[in-house]
Amino acid sequence: MSDDTSVADVTRQRLGPERLWLMTYPLCYPKLGPLSSASSPQAPEMLPHLRSFPVSEQEDQAVQQAERHHHHTIVWYVNIVLSAIMLLYVLGMLRRAFRQWCAGRDMAIVTRLKFERAVVRHSNHLMSSSLTRWRMYVALSRRKQLLRRQCIWLLGTRLVASHFLRWRAEFAARRHENTQTMSALWHWSVVLQHKVC
Repeated sequence: MSDDTSVADVTRQRLGPERLWLMTYPLCYPKLGPLSSASSPQAPEMLPHLRSFPVSEQEDQAVQQAERHHHHTIVWYVNIVLSAIMLLYVLGMLRRAFRQWCAGRDMAIVTRLKFERAVVRHSNHLMSSSLTRWRMYVALSRRKQLLRRQCIWLLGTRLVASHFLRWRAEFAARRHENTQTMSALWHWSVVLQHKVC
C-alpha cells in the first residue's frame, strides 16, 4: 500500500460503490490518529474521524500500521460476510435440491405404486383369462374323452350286433341245411325200402 492511498480508496476499489456501507462498520480506530486522505475527497464523509494534517514520521508509521490493520480487518469482515452470503446461497441451493429430491422421490413412489398396481391388474387379467381357457380346455378334453368312450362303446355294440346277426343267419342256414339233409335221407331210405320190397 502506498503512502497516498487510504483505506477508503482501497475499500472502494475492492468492494465497489454498492458495498461501501461496510465502511461504516465500527472497526475503525479513532485513537490511533488521522489518516492521509489527500487522494480521497469522500473520505471525510465516510470516515469523519480520519482527517489529514501534517504528522511526524513516527506518527505516520503508526498511522500506516493502523491503516494496514484496518484494511486487513475490513478484508476479514468482507470475507466473513461473503462467506456467510455464499453459505446462505449454498444452503438455498441445498434446500432447492432437497425439495427437488423430495418431489422426485414422491413422484418415484407414486410411479412405483402405479406400476405395481398395473402389474397386479395385468397379472389378475392374465390369471383370469388363463383360468377361463384352462376350464374350456378341461371341458373340451372331458367331452372328447366322453365322445371317445361313446364311440368305442358304439363300435363294440355294432360289432357285437353284426356278428350276432351273422351268427344267427349262419345258424339258421345250417339248421335249414340239416333239416333238408334229414329230409333227403328220409326220402332216400323210403325209396330204398320200396325198391327192396
